[in-house]
Amino acid sequence: MTRDGKLVNSALLAFAPDPQLFFPSATIKCANFHGIQVQKPIPDYKEFGGTVFEIADEAVNIVLSKMSLSTGIREKSNQVETIYEIPRAVIAEGIINAVAHRDYNSKGSIQVSVFKNQVEISNPGTLPPELDISDLKEPHSSYPHNPLLAGCMFLTGEIERYGTGTLEMYNLIKERGLKPPLISLNEGFKLTIWRPSAEAVHDTIHETVHDAFSTFTEIAKLTHRLVLVIHGEMSRTQIMEILELKNRSHFSISYLEPALKEELIEMTLPGKSKSKNQKYRLTPKGLVLKENLKGKK
Repeated sequence: MTRDGKLVNSALLAFAPDPQLFFPSATIKCANFHGIQVQKPIPDYKEFGGTVFEIADEAVNIVLSKMSLSTGIREKSNQVETIYEIPRAVIAEGIINAVAHRDYNSKGSIQVSVFKNQVEISNPGTLPPELDISDLKEPHSSYPHNPLLAGCMFLTGEIERYGTGTLEMYNLIKERGLKPPLISLNEGFKLTIWRPSAEAVHDTIHETVHDAFSTFTEIAKLTHRLVLVIHGEMSRTQIMEILELKNRSHFSISYLEPALKEELIEMTLPGKSKSKNQKYRLTPKGLVLKENLKGKK
């Protein structure tokens, strides 16, 4: 990450306190739209800055918060299983690839747009000359546009170095019975991931998934999602695992603290908020809300 005693650009993007001082466009712009096209007013818009790891995390979190989800049955365990309408791994792969492989000399930012029928992830970059769009559906070699940055993100487990990430994305989408993703290179690199409402393909695997899980439900309030998945007394780590959330700070600010403030949940050790043995359970108010939410499913 150094050359001639100086930090290279990838080091700044990965570790600088404020990489946008050096690369103003190294951000992710996230927008949510009610319909199927860009149209004002925009219900929700955010632009994230920070390291490549931070902006990727924030973008994945915002997309997950807009996805409908389904909670499973408890035939084998008391712990509820939760799945999003689009697998988290698919969303993360699309966003992290955009961060790792974009052209950082461009003045454009990565854009993530959530529509009623699709999620679009676009970045100012393109495929390397060695690859064609069709190659991404098969095992292929890796030709990163930013090799040092990609290597850094590989070492932290964020991306796959050997070209297996996009292949896994295609396979997960096929297993879920969704329309195959669309990649276009008209204006940079744009990945379109279709939501179930966009004519899902009902194959055997897809039907099996929905035998085990109820219909996907749109639950906009994140505190309500928290209430829906809590069973008994659960730790922060257990709840985050069910909701497939990785960022502790985001989980605390967006889910945990508001639910505590609304008195939907309570601590098992109220006088020791930072205890490693701390767990959370539903309050009577939270239990009533949970039953109401389950009744709407």
